[in-house]
Amino acid sequence: MKKFLLIFIIFLSALSIDAQTRVTGRVTDEGREPLIGAVITYNSKGVCVTDMDGKFEFNAANFGYGKYVVSYLGFQSYTFYIYSIYASSWWNIVMKEETSIELATNMPYRF
Repeated sequence: MKKFLLIFIIFLSALSIDAQTRVTGRVTDEGREPLIGAVITYNSKGVCVTDMDGKFEFNAANFGYGKYVVSYLGFQSYTFYIYSIYASSWWNIVMKEETSIELATNMPYRF
């Protein structure tokens, strides 16, 4: 019985640690429309991609604390920092449109 109780307590503590490291949030534009497929990266490694509602979720313990970058085509990158991998957090990220877009012109020529 004592062995079972000890295993049960260890199992519950492992679940509580995992629950504490969840990082969740939502990525929207300035009009509060969700950005589907925005990419969150950590040290140039893909962490996750936002879903149809612009929401994301990942376990910070898998990647560590530090600088995370959210990027989406046509918008300025957004940087946020996680200082503790043992505290869950919610991020409401509003991305601003890129003001200077470089245009490439394709000029067809016949030789």
